Amino acid sequence: MTTTLTFEIEYLTQPGENLILVGDSKQLDNKDGSPHYLNYLHVGKWGVSLQLFPGLFEYNYAIVHESNPSVPKKEFGSRRQLKVDKDIKELQVIDHWRSNDDDLNTLYTSFFLEGALQPTCNRGSFISVSCKNDSVLQFSLRCAQVETGDKIAVYGNCAALGNWDIAKALILSNENHPTWQGEIPISTNQTTIEYKYALLDSENNYIVAEKGDNRQVSLDRDWRAGNKKVLSDENFRFEKKWQGTGVAIPVFSLRSAQSSGVGEFLDLKNLIDWAKMTGLKLVQILPINDTVAKHRWQDSYPYAAISVYALHPIYLNMKAMGTLDCKVTQDIINAKALELNALEQVDYEAVMTLKSRFYKLLYDQEKATFFKDANFQQWYQTNEEWLLPYAVFSYLRDLYQTPDFSQWVGHEKHSMNELRSLADQKLAEYDDIAVHFSFNGIYICNYQKLPLTLDLTRFA
Repeated sequence: MTTTLTFEIEYLTQPGENLILVGDSKQLDNKDGSPHYLNYLHVGKWGVSLQLFPGLFEYNYAIVHESNPSVPKKEFGSRRQLKVDKDIKELQVIDHWRSNDDDLNTLYTSFFLEGALQPTCNRGSFISVSCKNDSVLQFSLRCAQVETGDKIAVYGNCAALGNWDIAKALILSNENHPTWQGEIPISTNQTTIEYKYALLDSENNYIVAEKGDNRQVSLDRDWRAGNKKVLSDENFRFEKKWQGTGVAIPVFSLRSAQSSGVGEFLDLKNLIDWAKMTGLKLVQILPINDTVAKHRWQDSYPYAAISVYALHPIYLNMKAMGTLDCKVTQDIINAKALELNALEQVDYEAVMTLKSRFYKLLYDQEKATFFKDANFQQWYQTNEEWLLPYAVFSYLRDLYQTPDFSQWVGHEKHSMNELRSLADQKLAEYDDIAVHFSFNGIYICNYQKLPLTLDLTRFA
């Protein structure tokens, strides 16, 4: 059984342009995956009706020009999501075009959604109103500019929205952050609903209502039980755009008493504490990817990465990695680390030489148990697609003494199966490869940085 869906969106096209809707073919009744051209309705509004099966429908809009219809210009952002319940007979969706030129698009990057403006763990469960005995109106506001802990509510000129009493407003759920959603049953005697979104704090206290005129939605008198209308609104109308002060500094400049000649990943924690204490909201660093090419100081240039995934092993903290069983060797390495840490400038080659030696010694000492570690095995399986090519590349780079793989006679290109053959644990060269995806900057790099990546704003 399918549901009739009507999509409506406002967009002012230029001559020769048409709007299309591209959706998941598994949900569409025609299943051929072809885009659906929208019909021009009136005054810049476009619409189309489709038959959909119940389930989660993903879609987006795009512009095509009649001179080149095979190259669509997609709207900004990831695919829209719409849940189609089996009880819904007719579903009307009022969408708004998401421009690729909107300044607010920056707020939908991972830095804000997972960092500066990340939501709290308790986002509130979305409670759906059944369409079995009522017609339903859903409010769906996409808004990332909400400080951690704050909430969005909707209030308006009907009883279900508090009759403009903010204390009785409908508090929206951001279970699907950054989309805030809530539903109310529609009264059959009301043809127009006026409403506004408001910001509440974590205790549901009123902070501010969005600026501008009331939003409006017209309701059809002949709507009945089984019908739903979705208001897919875009962005809370704040008085001011989000602003935040921050600091930009390369990691290598963060040397502390615990470092070994260069700023390290763990030194970021001190910087974050300081940033929190001084009220800063942003910490920006230079790229920290592996740039080792010829084992010379020129490799320190941060924009010459050999991998977009692998992190640079120079930023590892040796003390956090472990201790060598040979006390004499460990004491010598500790003394050299103190000597390098006392230098006025970073001696890149000396630091890399010291740390590389330590990584190899620690690898030889711990490898028997290291590869049996369940966390490592799971991590390796998840990342093998980039990890294995990186490790073999690093091994061949050192063997041929050049990062130019076109000079690696007989090893210029490899398939994934060939890479696995090269990294066979039975081969003598296995350790020289495995050290690059274990201690030498990869597993430990990611492990030492992990708390900062996942919990940057909560650490301090």
